[in-house]
Amino acid sequence: MKTKFIAIAVTIFVVALLSTALVFAADGKTYKGWVVDQLCASKGIAADKTDLKTSPQNHTVMCALMPPCIASGYGIYVDKGDGSFEYYKLDKKGSDLALGILKNETKKDHVQLEVNGTLKGDTFQVKTLKEI
Repeated sequence: MKTKFIAIAVTIFVVALLSTALVFAADGKTYKGWVVDQLCASKGIAADKTDLKTSPQNHTVMCALMPPCIASGYGIYVDKGDGSFEYYKLDKKGSDLALGILKNETKKDHVQLEVNGTLKGDTFQVKTLKEI
């Protein structure tokens, strides 16, 4: 009887622990990065001549709003902390939100976003996105 009670208690504990882990995993991760269209990011040098490997923050809003750039979608360059950057694409929802921010932007460049979601490969499945 005591062994059965312990087995049930351990099972309940494990199920509760896994459920908690799934809740936190569903929230995803939050990253901060500089918004750049996928077309320019794929080339490494933006149409505005910004070297995206070293200074993605200098990518201009005007460049990101060019029709081919809009059509390509958006992503963010995240500072890895060692002077280099890693690019993550945004899904359709995230790209649409980024486009809305860019269309209303008053700054010329240095547009930084905070993205929360689930990273699948190199693409964020966006839950929330805001300018910071």
